[in-house]
Amino acid sequence: MHKIIGPDQLQQSDILLKWITKDSAFMSKGIGVGQHSHLWFHMGHTASHFREKYGIDPTQFSHAALAMGPNEIMEYDEGSGIWDIMTFNGSGVVTDVSANDASRKGIKYLVVRAHDRELARRTWKKAISIKSFWQTEKSTSYGIRKLLNSAIFHKRGQTINDDKIRREMTKIKGEQNSWWRTNRANFFCSQFVTFVYLWAAHDMGKIDSTLGSIKWLLGVDQARISPAELAARLVSTGRSNFEIVGEFAP
Repeated sequence: MHKIIGPDQLQQSDILLKWITKDSAFMSKGIGVGQHSHLWFHMGHTASHFREKYGIDPTQFSHAALAMGPNEIMEYDEGSGIWDIMTFNGSGVVTDVSANDASRKGIKYLVVRAHDRELARRTWKKAISIKSFWQTEKSTSYGIRKLLNSAIFHKRGQTINDDKIRREMTKIKGEQNSWWRTNRANFFCSQFVTFVYLWAAHDMGKIDSTLGSIKWLLGVDQARISPAELAARLVSTGRSNFEIVGEFAP
């Protein structure tokens, strides 16, 4: 049992991992099932290994979000209805979790915090940068598809480096806008959280060369990882940089 965290106790760049409950939507339960093979394929361990060694079953998390500070979280691909699944929005949302929102009843998150507050600050600034360029037009690219590719087909995308970041920001800013591309940031949930953290880690590595490759953060340099792999890395390879601080229930 973890300490209960109130919405006003969230800090910038806290990572929120949402548990799958018996009342979770069909898509959430499906993601949980599909993540078992992803975990073994990329990390060489089963869910039971992480449960026995770290007290966490990573495949029980179907979603990830980023705290922007007290009472506020930012997330991608969060939806519960069949229409959300069929429309494949892939859009970002900032939510005031201090509000009494009936749709979040029963939802529970594990809260994981970065030890290095400069890393957290830089991650928050990266998230703000992406948010500032959001657009709302329809898109032919969507986050759910990327999550399925990650969890089922084990595709994790490109290594985060200067070129990758420049290209990503060019798309987000709309400088590649066309009839079949969009300037909206089409991440899926854990991909967004991992991307902004790796981007911040990349910046810090330029300042402190002793940090080396951005793999120092989570043991991975690609952002397109499932919620299960993110959870597993936070408690294993990333445990020197992150800690579980409690549970949050809006």
